[in-house]
Amino acid sequence: MYRYPVSSSSLKLRKRLSILLVLALVLAIACAGLGIAYGRAAKANANTSSILLAKAQNEVSNAKTRAYQLTQASSSTVAATVALVRQHIYALRQLNDLMTGIYGGGASFIDMSLLESCETLLNDCDLKLQSGASLSVTFVELRDAVDALYNSISVALA
Repeated sequence: MYRYPVSSSSLKLRKRLSILLVLALVLAIACAGLGIAYGRAAKANANTSSILLAKAQNEVSNAKTRAYQLTQASSSTVAATVALVRQHIYALRQLNDLMTGIYGGGASFIDMSLLESCETLLNDCDLKLQSGASLSVTFVELRDAVDALYNSISVALA
């Protein structure tokens, strides 16, 4: 037998301490799990952002190439080349909308006014193609607008 009897209050205290120890351990494991999950989510977020920016840079680079080809294109290929530039500008708009949808309104990496000016110039090209008007000035303006778009995306990547 024990020399001194164990009181019921010390048994209750030990039981409470063991419960608190288990709760603290569970809380520490939960915090570690949340930290790991947050790290993975942040990495996925960064990967998604870099992939979207790389795709945008590819699209604007292709649009720039096609816009420069417009000034040298023969009259039979001008309409097709304008359509290709429009396709790349449309892809940029979709990527910008996707980025805004994922990261919120402040996350657009393309200035919408630049996209709208490119689309306006492409519409002017279509109208002048249909009417048979001279396109050389419009092509230069389109090339300059695509260059500004290219520069803005290059700054976003830097």
